[in-house]
Amino acid sequence: MKKIEVLVGVGDWPCLQAAKRAKADAVYFGLKDFNLRAFAKNFELSELKKVVDFCHKSKMKAYLTLNSIVYDNELGKVGKILSEAKKAKVDAIICSDLAVMKLAKARKLPIHVSTQMSISNSLAVEQIEKMFGVERVVLARELSIENIKELKKKTKVGIEVFCHGSMCVSISGRCFLSLNCFDKSANNGECTQVCRRTFYMKESDKNLDVVGNTIFSSKDLCTMGFLDKIVELGPVALKIEGRTKPAEYVYVTAKVYKSALKDIAEKKFTEKKKKAYLKELGTVYNRGFT
Repeated sequence: MKKIEVLVGVGDWPCLQAAKRAKADAVYFGLKDFNLRAFAKNFELSELKKVVDFCHKSKMKAYLTLNSIVYDNELGKVGKILSEAKKAKVDAIICSDLAVMKLAKARKLPIHVSTQMSISNSLAVEQIEKMFGVERVVLARELSIENIKELKKKTKVGIEVFCHGSMCVSISGRCFLSLNCFDKSANNGECTQVCRRTFYMKESDKNLDVVGNTIFSSKDLCTMGFLDKIVELGPVALKIEGRTKPAEYVYVTAKVYKSALKDIAEKKFTEKKKKAYLKELGTVYNRGFT
């Protein structure tokens, strides 16, 4: 079995240090601008080299997220950030806007296509690789194991799969609920998580209280129960969502998935182990698991 990278999101220094303790293979993080976790603490541009150096000394790769929509008046600032990322020796840029990909390619920075692009088929992978020479594609969370299997057969581009964390009730990169309700765009990192609120149904003159239910609030993704099936697909990386989560979450999730992958490689991934891992994952923040 080829080594599969365990990649975890970090939003601040305590989380970065937690990733190191868990022996994560890589981290992804954002700066104050142009990433989809505007409400996370994030890092300053002036800290970028320090963050990357810390990761490399800790034997972790450092991926910078610049995956929001970018407008013309912001291109200069994006270019500056990418130039600084090049100097800092960032291992890859995670992005979804074609302009960011073009600017990253011009600086010879490795490109990982964000799930915000909602890549769902092999032709899309082929086209984006042809245009920008992308190194990796983070597939849409909505894909089934069969979808991924078919796609993987037809491309040599590295495939990254989300294995754990929060999920959007909408389709990756195509939710406008927050923008419509509160003029805060999820595609610019300002999601107000309208879907997590309590909704009431109304039909004609009748109000139907769905037991005050959060009917649009998805449970969290957890692939531990079938992680061996995910591994068989041949992804280059498993991604853990959580750049707004605390250090404890980062440590536990990264550690557990690292241990599970080791068990799978050694053919020790038993039902007993699965239950133990699921129990441990349940000790940190979650909304219940899928």
